[in-house]
Amino acid sequence: MSRRDSRALLGALLLAGLLITWVGTASAASTQVPEGYQLVAENDVLEMYLNPETTQFVILDRRNGKLWYTNPPELRNIASALWQTHARSQLFFGYTDDKRRQIRETDPITEGARVTYEPIENGVRIIYTMPNRGFVITTDYVLGDDYFEVRIPDSGIQETKEFSLVYLDLLPFFGAATDDDEGYMVFPDSSGAIAPFNKTHGRYARQFEEYVYGPEDYPFVEYLPMQPVNRQVAMPIFGLKFPDGAFLGVITEGEFDAKVVAAPSGYIVDYYRTNAKFIFRREFLAPLRRDTTVPTVESSRIRTDRAVRYYILPESQASYAGMALKYREHLVEELGLSPGRITGEDGVAPLHLRIFHGVAEERLVFNSLVVMTTFDEAREMIEELLEAGVTELDVTLVGWTKGGYAGRYPRRLPVEKAFGGERGLREFAEWARERGIRVYLQDNYIDAYADNGGFSRRTEVVRDPSRLPIRGWSPGYRSDRYLLSPLVAYERFAKRDIPQLAKLGVSGLDLERFGWTLISDRNANFRAEREQVAQVWTEIVKLAREHMGSVILQGGNVYMLPLVDKVMRSPMEETTHLFASRSIPFYQIAVHGVVPYYGWPSNLRSEPIRGYLKNIEYGALPVFELTKRSSSLLKEAIRYNILFSSEFDIWKDTLIREYQEQCVRMGYLQDIAIVDHNELAEDVFETVYEDGSRVIVNYSDRVPWTDGTVTVEPLSWVLIGGGIHD
Repeated sequence: MSRRDSRALLGALLLAGLLITWVGTASAASTQVPEGYQLVAENDVLEMYLNPETTQFVILDRRNGKLWYTNPPELRNIASALWQTHARSQLFFGYTDDKRRQIRETDPITEGARVTYEPIENGVRIIYTMPNRGFVITTDYVLGDDYFEVRIPDSGIQETKEFSLVYLDLLPFFGAATDDDEGYMVFPDSSGAIAPFNKTHGRYARQFEEYVYGPEDYPFVEYLPMQPVNRQVAMPIFGLKFPDGAFLGVITEGEFDAKVVAAPSGYIVDYYRTNAKFIFRREFLAPLRRDTTVPTVESSRIRTDRAVRYYILPESQASYAGMALKYREHLVEELGLSPGRITGEDGVAPLHLRIFHGVAEERLVFNSLVVMTTFDEAREMIEELLEAGVTELDVTLVGWTKGGYAGRYPRRLPVEKAFGGERGLREFAEWARERGIRVYLQDNYIDAYADNGGFSRRTEVVRDPSRLPIRGWSPGYRSDRYLLSPLVAYERFAKRDIPQLAKLGVSGLDLERFGWTLISDRNANFRAEREQVAQVWTEIVKLAREHMGSVILQGGNVYMLPLVDKVMRSPMEETTHLFASRSIPFYQIAVHGVVPYYGWPSNLRSEPIRGYLKNIEYGALPVFELTKRSSSLLKEAIRYNILFSSEFDIWKDTLIREYQEQCVRMGYLQDIAIVDHNELAEDVFETVYEDGSRVIVNYSDRVPWTDGTVTVEPLSWVLIGGGIHD
């Protein structure tokens, strides 16, 4: 845009009443705003300025005078001409032509876009018209109480038959940090991770770029029970922290088809930057001929509005804990989550016991059922725990269906007779209910095995963008494993089976995998985008709640949290990205005291002591997965290959100890929020609760830690009570 055009546009904006003239009320800090920026929206906390010549914004935090730039004010060390224009743009995008074979990347500056502005309530609308390719992209910038939000309405996107959008990176350089800055980047790898700004760094080959709520590359070919194949990205968040302030980005619309990007300095350019990347069309490998595929792009666009909210945090909230608490507030206000009582009347939190009943062992001719626990034996196990004082516990029955674990999916009834049958399960559930114990049935509305029948492999399974059925295998199965189309799972199976399961007297379902993955379906009969799949899975959860009253979610995807009573297998894995310094309990800070969460079963930890300490540090409750008989019986039963040690008699004392420590002694903490988390020294971390209680964990196996008042021995922890628990 020429200077002459920008002056004419500025005059038009003034006539339209878009730009605000300050008369006496301007904050003292507003004089810091660079020349050429004009005020377009303001409130008691923030001021939003637009430079109509460059189409760049500055957000002023009136609380401390900090300026947040949508683009670096001075470009540093960017050799690529394309990335120079990316850094000066509010967005860049990938597109393809009508052959859909190759994706090219560009931005409005490179395309010579014609930019127009329109006033909207509390903000400004920017319309990019790019005649070379026929693209029109509309973006709305709106100021909220303590945030500004950028929206891309789907109705404001125009394309041609010749050129199509594939993806779009929004505000890729907002708040971008240089090697000279102090602070860190936050991104949602599992529970969360931080990457400090560092003057000394290498050149990185990849950035963090992951789908929100799980990958789109169908991670079901090889599946381990109770364990995500890919890392969880349970939250649509990202952010940057500086000494004088921080921002938290939250994808508020279009998150089901979005990725979070976090790039360290040293990856392409020397800036730390993080943003949302919206997917408009899916890329896939189309079969060309036998054993030959070609990369291509879907023809139809994903129809959804897209938006990112940027919460601006002052110095007092400028930490990953401050960001997580702001996200907690967002979840309460926007998703309707509400803190509730997690502990019982005695202040004791519930331990969770998963009881595994059995699984088929593959033989040469016929499979043989390996019985690990009957319903009567499950009752005996719990009676021993009750006698030992373990009174607050819930139970999930695993592998209770005919044929054992996953034996007849997509069908789940009848109950396996070898475990006690329907009568045995019903009597067990009634006995447990009389003692205040909730009993859940693990269930699965995703998998369907060819040999079991009961579904059409031609019309009722998930298909990929090339229209081929998604087909893989699970350990120990001769037959192919398919993914059941979500609408089929709901209409044909959930609606039929869940009312029948409720008649067994159980308290609810423990649903596999809904919480750590998400898919789309290109079945012509049941086509669904990821957002629609999420809605269908949500309806299955609602149906279970309606008939039984309670649901457990395996995996932590936050959009499900308002509907579930517990999160099992919550995100707690360590980050594996080279540029990250460590994992952080961002997820746990956001949901602690709202939804109880559990990690990996205590008896299955690869590092028993450190895994236990991480549970303590992250405020997670204990869970065990046990059997009456020895796990050695499962050595040939590779369908369920995680129970390397599960015999109740071996783990009983450990279970009682963790119950006394985490559920009884620390139980009161489950009803209150985590308000801070700090690294006190190498391998020493502190978790602070809202009543002043502090938990300090020392992961060192050699060196005790002390601050002169408190001492924490190696591989140990201490609780310093706060409030009434001093």
